[in-house]
Formats: sequence, structure tokens, C-alpha cells
Amino acid sequence: MQYSGPISEPKKGETAIYRHSDHKGGLLTIPKNKSTTVQEIFLSSFKANAHENYLGVRPIVSSTTDPKTGRNVNTLKDSYEFLTYQQVEAKARALGAAMLAKNLVPVKSQFRNYNLRFASIYGKNTLEWILTDIACNLYGISTVPVYDTLGDDAVQHMFEETELTTLFLSADHVKKITAKIKNGTFKFLKTLVILDEINLIPEDLKNLEGVTWFKFNDLVKSGESLLPVELPKVTPEDISFFSYTSGTTGNPKGAMASHKNVAALMAACEVSLDFLSKDSVHISYLPLAHVLEKIVHLYITHLGAKYCFFGGDVNKLKDDLAIAKPTVFVSVPRLFNKFHDTLKSKIGELTGCKGNLANKALRVKLENVEKGHYTHFLYDKLVFNKMKAVLGGRCEVLLTGSAPLSTPVKKFLKVAFSCPFLEGYGQTEALGAEFVTRTSCPELGIVGGPLPHNEFKLVDVPEMSYFSTDKDEEGNLAPRGEIWVRGGNVIPGYYKNEEKNAETFTSDGWLQSGDIGMITPNGALKIIDRRKNIFKLSHGEYVAPDRLEQVYKTTTGIADIFVYGDSLKSVLIAIVNLSPDFLKVAKDNGVEGDTLEALCKSDKANKLVVDTLKKCCEVNGLKGFERISKVHLEPRLFADLDLLTTTFKLKRNEAKTAFKDIIAKLYVGLD
Repeated sequence: MQYSGPISEPKKGETAIYRHSDHKGGLLTIPKNKSTTVQEIFLSSFKANAHENYLGVRPIVSSTTDPKTGRNVNTLKDSYEFLTYQQVEAKARALGAAMLAKNLVPVKSQFRNYNLRFASIYGKNTLEWILTDIACNLYGISTVPVYDTLGDDAVQHMFEETELTTLFLSADHVKKITAKIKNGTFKFLKTLVILDEINLIPEDLKNLEGVTWFKFNDLVKSGESLLPVELPKVTPEDISFFSYTSGTTGNPKGAMASHKNVAALMAACEVSLDFLSKDSVHISYLPLAHVLEKIVHLYITHLGAKYCFFGGDVNKLKDDLAIAKPTVFVSVPRLFNKFHDTLKSKIGELTGCKGNLANKALRVKLENVEKGHYTHFLYDKLVFNKMKAVLGGRCEVLLTGSAPLSTPVKKFLKVAFSCPFLEGYGQTEALGAEFVTRTSCPELGIVGGPLPHNEFKLVDVPEMSYFSTDKDEEGNLAPRGEIWVRGGNVIPGYYKNEEKNAETFTSDGWLQSGDIGMITPNGALKIIDRRKNIFKLSHGEYVAPDRLEQVYKTTTGIADIFVYGDSLKSVLIAIVNLSPDFLKVAKDNGVEGDTLEALCKSDKANKLVVDTLKKCCEVNGLKGFERISKVHLEPRLFADLDLLTTTFKLKRNEAKTAFKDIIAKLYVGLD
């Protein structure tokens, strides 16, 4: 299978430019329906699918009060109820009309030649969240979503940079936001709109005193009396949404995604995600503030398919999956790793005939998936259909992105869920979608080829010994270098940050990814390293901790790991979160400890982890300097310490600060 091919001659220090194997003649810019803006994408779908079901929610049937927080704990109906495309359009038009009539989104002309209206959304994925987003795109308002994991300083930065005046938020954020309005922290923020008014409690109402605010449904109702309202003209160059990601260092950068960017991506999805259709069902639980879920929603809408919201609690996602029965499941490596660990552990617990059957079934299907065969006439009925039911029973494709996922995990999940597993790759600066694998390709360890809306090349990185002229062990050309991408999906830049724009984007339109890739013989891309998060050890060897962490996390019993190296030292150390599976690992190796907390304090458990990581290093062919010399077993999860971004990437600088004293102790006695 050929993923891509060259359309130019190589230049000194870089490869040729590569494009999608079926679209070498030109890059796609607009979808088949000729939509050039997100406004047109929505209007086209509303017209074509007016009476079809669109947004699905599980209605609240009853509520109780949490004695600790005083907030509502809602019981949801065991079925989904849908708004049609026509009903969604009516509500979105009314909401947008009210926003303009009440001057909630004044025009800001502060960067380049942009005239922008801003509205921010802060809350979990809900019907109201999406209605706000749709209204904004219909009326030419740029959305600025807020992540739950963004720190206070980051939120203040993005609000000040955009001079945000209106925030749509859920009731659980009222206390924090109103306090910052009243103490002057958010000096531009004037108006709040409560998305989930049913969840307002007396304390919220008291905190809202003295603040201008509206209930979401009241705002929609007020807009209904204004209709019909002519929609403003939106151009392809206008900004559809901002993505302020928490990142791993410094203040978040405001990536501006234009309507032109989205239109190009819809065109590419029509080619590269052809397994999705009008009959597809998606469940929304990944943060809508992140570009991955944002784009999934837009493409589901473009297709006229169904988009269901989870109930708000990720720990109860299995209930939502059982009811929604999605046909596609999009997630991030962290959750897929949990599925892998849980399901593999269940197989490991089986004994006797059941154990023998399950292990034989696993062996046979692992061999089959290498040939592109995902189902088995006998073993699926006896073993794997129960696993497939975890995702609702009718999932046809798995898709991951945002961070690397190990090959053994992908292979196992293909077996467990009896379907293809696609991996995508991209940065927020290109709407998160640059490369993707194909359902017909059984190959693992690659991120596929370029989507047909962008092209790519590799550029030499001499300091890391990666060159476009590199060859493999057999002497065949195996180009390596930094991945540069260009196309309609590459954003026009960061808001009010020309310094970073100059560092990230070239004058002729290339996005410099900071990731190191290798082109395989069939034109696929393999991610092999990262230029941005590397450091040099005292003996001069460069280390890419992101890659090492993904390898070490495949070790049974390791939930998460922070690999650290001091440039004045020659060895690596690590902070480790254990998973429940380690209880069995410890027991099997004669290490006493009934809880993970107890094991974290055990010297024997610590040695066991070091030895296990050493074996992992050897099995995966890592180099000697990439081995972990010492570890600290940390009982507190990285997530609980706010050391993970919304897409579960490690905040490396924050982790370094949080574990500063521990790191110093680990290095005692090491050169």
C-alpha cells in the first residue's frame, strides 16, 4: 500500500516534498459541497438533514444533593433523546441573534487586519456547549474555549490577550470566576451566561450578585423574538475558533483556526475518513476545548450523522457507551492504555480451560491482525464479543491521536475490539490532522500518510544526527529529519505573538513541527523522536523523554512515568505512578504489600520496578544511556497533582518543579 510519493526533487538538507498517493496533482481546499466557511458547512448540513436526528442527550430524571459540595448529583435516563438538525439551527440562530443584540461580543481590532468578536466557553461537553459554538460560527464570532486543566495564570493570560467580555460557563465554575471578576483579575470580563441553570445552587446565586449574567435558555428565548435575522457575511480568512492549549512550558499560545482551515480539513476527511457516513454515531467526551474533538464534531455535522454527549462523568462512560452504541470510538492514548491493561488483566486472571481458550484465541487473532483480519468466526463468539461490548458492541473503527500509543497496545485492542485501529498525527497548528493510517493497512508503528489537504518534507537535524540522506541497515534510503507540513489546514498564526509565529511558521508557509520522522518505503511516516523536548546528558547523548515514557508505560503495573535527566549527569531517573496491576506483579515476585501506597514505600517494590524497567529497555532495543537507574514510586497520581494537560501529556516543567526535592535525592550517589 502506497501512502504518499514525492512531487519534487530533494534539496540540500531536506527530502523531496511528499503528497497523498492519490492527490499528487494538487491539495484539497474545499469539500464536495463547495463550503468555504464553517458557517456554510453548518447551513448546508441543516438544509440537507433538516429532519434527521443530530445532537443526543440523556435527560435528567432525578437529582439528589451531594452533602459535601451541596451540588446536584443527577440521575440520567437510560436512553438518548435527540434534537434534529432543524431544531438545532433554530436554537443556534436565536442564541446568536441575542448575543449581537445585547452587544455581548464587541468587535476587537488589535492584531493584523482582523476584526474579531470573542466568546469563551468553559464547561464539560454538553448540548449547550455545542449550541453556543454553532451560534458563534453562524454569526462570525470566534470561540475561545477554556480547558478544565488550564491553570489560573494561563486563563488570565488568554482572557487578557483577547480582552474577553463574555464567558459561557457551567454552574460549577461560578464561584471561581465571579471571585476573579470582583477582585479585578479578569478586568475585561463583564458578562456570564450559565449553561446549566438547573445546576445553580443558592451559593452560586449569591456569588453572582453584582455581576451581569444570564441563564442560557433565557438568552435563547430572547433571541427567538428577534428572528429572522440576516446572518453576517463570513469569509474563509475569518477566524472560526482559537485553541489555547495548556502546553508544557510558559503561557499558552492562541492558535487561530480560520474558516479556510476547517473547510480544507472537511475535504481531506471525505477522502481519508471514508469509513464514516451519515449512519455513523459518535459519543462526545473528549474535551471540546481540544482541537481533536472539535474537528470530530464538525465532520460528524458535515456528514449529517449523530453526535451523542456523555453524561458528564468519565468514570461512568461505560454506561453512555452501552446506550449510545457508537460506530466509531475516538480517544487518546491514556484511555486506550487503560482499556488494554484492564482487558489483558482479565485474560490473565482466567485459569483452566477458560484460560487456555482465551490465550489460544488471543494468539490466533494476534497473528491474524498482522494480515488485516480483525474478526474470527469462533473466537469472537467465545471470547472477544464480551470485550467489544465495552464500547457498545457495534464499533467499526478505533481512532487515536494527540500523543504516541505503543504498538503492543494497538495490536491488542485490534484483537479485543475486532476492528481496525487508526492512528492520526498532527499539531493544533494544523488542526490536529496531518497524517493518518488506513483501515485496509495492518501495519503498526506508523502514523500513515499525509491527508490530501497538506504536503510534507523532512529537514535535517544535524545536532541529533538525523539526515534526509540516511539509510537503513540494508543500505536502502530511509530519510529522517524534522517534519515540516504545508497546506490549507495550517493556521495563519498565533494571536498577538509574532515572535512565536516567526519561530514556528516559515515565510513560504511551512509549519515546523519539532517532531522527528522517518519516511518508510511506501511513503508512510514514522514518528521516531522529538526535537522540542530533548535534553543532553553529560556524555553528550541526546534523550527524547516523551518517546521513552511511551515505551516504559507498556510495562505491566506502570500507570505513568516521568523520565528526567540532568545535563550534568550521565544517567536517567524517573518518577513512577503504579497501576493496580502492580499488586499482582509484586505478589508474584514475593514482594509484600496489600496496597499501592504500601508498595510505594517498599524498597523491594522499588527494586522490582527498576529491574522491570531494565528488562523493558532491553526488550525494546533501547540504548544503554536510555535505561532508568533509579526511581521514586509516587502514590499521588500525576493527574491529581495537575501535572497533565487536557490531552494527558505531561507538563514537564511543572513536574520538574513539583518533584524538585525528590529528583535531587535520586541523584545522590549517581555520577
